[in-house]
Amino acid sequence: MALDLDSAINAFSSLSISQDALRFNPSKDQNSIRRGLHDVPPYLFRVHTPKSAGTLDEEWARSEDAKAALTDSTWRESSETDILQRRDFNHVAKDISDHLWWKRRVRCHDNLVSWTSSLLLALRYGHYRQQTESGLRLDEIKLCIVRTGGLRAGTFLRDAYLLDFYSNYDLPVPGAEDSQSLADMKSMRNKGWYFGEYLSQGALKIKGRCSIVSMRQLIDGGLLELSPNLQNWSQKPTWAKWVAVERTEWDKPINNENETFSNGKWQVVKKIASLFEPEFRLPIAAALVSLRPRGTADPVLIQKIYELRTRDRDQMDRLARRLSRYKEAMQTWYGSDYNDPRRLDDQMAEVNDFQSLLAELSRHSETQKSRSGVNQQSFLMKSLRRH
Repeated sequence: MALDLDSAINAFSSLSISQDALRFNPSKDQNSIRRGLHDVPPYLFRVHTPKSAGTLDEEWARSEDAKAALTDSTWRESSETDILQRRDFNHVAKDISDHLWWKRRVRCHDNLVSWTSSLLLALRYGHYRQQTESGLRLDEIKLCIVRTGGLRAGTFLRDAYLLDFYSNYDLPVPGAEDSQSLADMKSMRNKGWYFGEYLSQGALKIKGRCSIVSMRQLIDGGLLELSPNLQNWSQKPTWAKWVAVERTEWDKPINNENETFSNGKWQVVKKIASLFEPEFRLPIAAALVSLRPRGTADPVLIQKIYELRTRDRDQMDRLARRLSRYKEAMQTWYGSDYNDPRRLDDQMAEVNDFQSLLAELSRHSETQKSRSGVNQQSFLMKSLRRH
């Protein structure tokens, strides 16, 4: 007997579920989403507070539905269902819109978790939460960095791919100035309001691939010495507008690139990086350096960041492989489609600088390895001559 439609969908969506993640698995009519499965940078960031939806710790990042499923089995199906396998596109579009616009949800909970490729945005957002939520302490606001390498395709998905597909099912309200639809968000994105948002679903195991530090620790470590504007507030606290304004700094000339990072600032970077697990000290330092325009590569600065790598010789090799795959995914444009979501990264100067710096560090590592190999060979030849 043939399966009914709901049973078939449930059976197919189960293919997206693993013990450690609920992956995005586009259907045949969602090829525009499928091409984004590999469009994921090496590192992503998330800010979490006790008032955030879901949970976040050193082992799991859980959505609101996944959190509910821990104590109420009626939420298990929702927390384990890939949103792309639901065929009620209008309802799916509404759920995505509710999540991205932070709307109060009445009809259902939320199985999505937001991440960003921009540390600048994450840090400002952390300050924003502290300013706008009464009683929230800085030590309760957590910044998480996660390494995406080694996770299966579809674990993360750039929000823009969902906007492109589902915005046709969530159109603006006629006559409304701000109807907060997916179509509205897509229009804003194309006008420069883009912040590198990525999504995961359900429960994602991040044990062994993340590091979490509080905003209190970051500030005590000297964060505001690196970026004092993080605590600059106008009459109304903002974060998206603030980031957009900060990005205009990259449009200005850098008069003295060597002063961009003085030794004093580097000591602050090093101190903050030391707050994170050893594996993440190098990328965190690179991201901190990229909070402000830095101009061309500074070999001294590159070496300083490189020295923060772990003793694990494979760390830089893994980073090189991840960067290579990411670069390949970013460069594989689809014809002359100037609306390709990957082009949105051009709007994020701080993210581009961060990715470029990681690439410079990877090249520097290869140079160091080559020199080491030559030196070892020379030493061996000299030893043979002595004997």
